[in-house]
Amino acid sequence: MMPLKTLGKPTRRAATPGVLLTLLTLAACAGGSPPDPSAGAAPPPAADALSPAVTVQKVGPSAVRPEIWARGEVRPRYRTVLSAELSGALVSISEQAHSGRRVAAGAVLMTLDDSRYLEAVARAKADLQAAELAAREEALLAGQARADWERLEAGGTPSTFLLREPQVRSAQLRVEAARATLREAETNLSRTVIKAPFNAAVVRRMASLGSYVEPGSELIELDSSDRFELRLPLAPRDWSLLPPDSELVRRRWRVRLSTGGPDPASWTGVVDRVERHVEVSTRQRSLVVRVDDPLGQDPPLHAGTFVRAALSGRELDRVLDLPAHAISDRGELWAVGADDSLEKWPVETWPAADGRVLVEAPASTPPGGLDVVLHPMASYVAGQTVRRRVVAGELPPEVTREPPHGLD
Repeated sequence: MMPLKTLGKPTRRAATPGVLLTLLTLAACAGGSPPDPSAGAAPPPAADALSPAVTVQKVGPSAVRPEIWARGEVRPRYRTVLSAELSGALVSISEQAHSGRRVAAGAVLMTLDDSRYLEAVARAKADLQAAELAAREEALLAGQARADWERLEAGGTPSTFLLREPQVRSAQLRVEAARATLREAETNLSRTVIKAPFNAAVVRRMASLGSYVEPGSELIELDSSDRFELRLPLAPRDWSLLPPDSELVRRRWRVRLSTGGPDPASWTGVVDRVERHVEVSTRQRSLVVRVDDPLGQDPPLHAGTFVRAALSGRELDRVLDLPAHAISDRGELWAVGADDSLEKWPVETWPAADGRVLVEAPASTPPGGLDVVLHPMASYVAGQTVRRRVVAGELPPEVTREPPHGLD
């Protein structure tokens, strides 16, 4: 038998000329060419290609009037519950004394049974007449007593009692007391007629026809209708944007009121006064807005309506008007400088219309404005090089605002 060959490394054999020719032919068909060892590596990308791109808009400072927003509930100037001052049966109720009705000042709403009070007036008149008659009699007697003393020519000074002066004074006091009793009786008689103390809207009636009331019994609740008021609590920062208190009141600073929802409505009020104390719980101070003839407006403004109020502040210089998303979550304004590096400033914002905010322009703002980053990211670092992508439009037009909310 022939011996087995030992396993080992494969034996290298020299390539034959035919094999080499075949390999070269295949390489030529594939279009390949042997690599050039002298060729260098691919060039690295440009530095700008590695910088993040940011969207910026050119924004310049301008003079604007910030808007101050607040919310509050509309309330009548007076809300009164009329109560009975006398006792008696309720004998009549006006058709106007029902909820929702409007009544004029002095309108009769209800009447009480007045028979007892008519009797009291008649008795007081009789007592007054008797007292006046007694006073005249005492005056005649006093005159007669003085004449008798003078006729006697007794000399000296007669006593006041002899001249009946105390009796005359007592009779005069009884006349005054009788007159006061008559006035009280007449006043009680007038109180049997319940009248509206001012132009009002009836909120609710608590007494019914025929019911017997006592002094203090609640009869009807009224809201004054000539003027409504609205308290607007404002934070110290809001007050800093407004003109002085005296100017707000003197110029009757206008306030726009509105409601949202499916059926929005709006009204106009004016600043009536400012409060002089700070609420301890909120650290806010309020101004009071008045709305004249609220029920006569279109649409009517009803008491109890919760409204949003807006009033323009004083004019501010060097203010940037920006979309709210241009301010980072940390309250910072980012911009791209002349050297294409990021800059940032902590800013305080004031709300503006249409989802925009107002910020004070940084002191280093160039005359041409800032390239403000519209969508700052948390990963940005001050001094970082970026590529700016400017949105359409250069300096935006000045913010359109209503004229100062003051009436000459």
